[in-house]
Amino acid sequence: MVPVRLMEYSRSWNLGDEIQTMAVAQHLESFDGYVDRDYLDRVEGDEFALVMNGWFCKRPDTFPPSPSVRPVWLGFHLSPHYAEVLQNETTRDLMLRSGPIGCRDEGTSRLLERHDIAAFVSGCMTTTFPLREHQPEEQAVYLVDTGGIPLPEQIRSAKCVRTSHQGAQWWSQEGKRRLAADLLEEYRSKATLVVTPRLHCALPCVAMGIPVVFVGDPDDPRLSPITGLAEMIPFPDRLRNEAVLSRAKRRSYWWREMKDHAWSGLAADIEDDKLTRVARLRQCLANLQPA
Repeated sequence: MVPVRLMEYSRSWNLGDEIQTMAVAQHLESFDGYVDRDYLDRVEGDEFALVMNGWFCKRPDTFPPSPSVRPVWLGFHLSPHYAEVLQNETTRDLMLRSGPIGCRDEGTSRLLERHDIAAFVSGCMTTTFPLREHQPEEQAVYLVDTGGIPLPEQIRSAKCVRTSHQGAQWWSQEGKRRLAADLLEEYRSKATLVVTPRLHCALPCVAMGIPVVFVGDPDDPRLSPITGLAEMIPFPDRLRNEAVLSRAKRRSYWWREMKDHAWSGLAADIEDDKLTRVARLRQCLANLQPA
């Protein structure tokens, strides 16, 4: 049997990465420990399967991965800033042999196809968390990493809980996993609306049936997985920095586009998509096992 390992993230303090690992783990009967996403080239020992669900890569040298890694390409995102890894013949050969590559977003799929690597949009495994069974009794709007985003008066006057998916460098791997799990449970049990620019806050909340307002740059190709699943509020990235001119433009944008907007959120019905993604994951893992 080929064991399965999960990814951990020594170079990331974004709890969204941990949530991506949790999304895969929930569908496994067991797994054989963790491996660092950004050091896959340094792994030694027996072969294991690794679901490549997530963002790559902070360290381009992780491609090509060690021969110990048998990649399962589902929910894969490759930053365009690191497209040069696709020019490595060993990496290309690996993707061609183990593909087609299931991509998290359309941007990654198009990038791979431009390099003659077969790809399709598989979506993200964070959309496969189960629906919550009960609605919260009290109204609680969760504002997740909304600093610098001009919120409408309707949201400002609501009962809000401000929180963040951004961690600290000194957090341990186990601590990050525990905090990510606690956050998801808090959303599940308490949130009546979630407002966020964080993809891996929005996607699991939609999966759990929580109404979401997603604030993001409509020109960002990374955001195709959330399109149509949540209420989308366009907010250009260029307005986010703290330069004086940006602050003035942001205030103007707020008065013009956001001040009186009624944000109610949306959680699309994605139950059929969940079943498809989970079935695909299980089939890919089964295909790695010896006959």
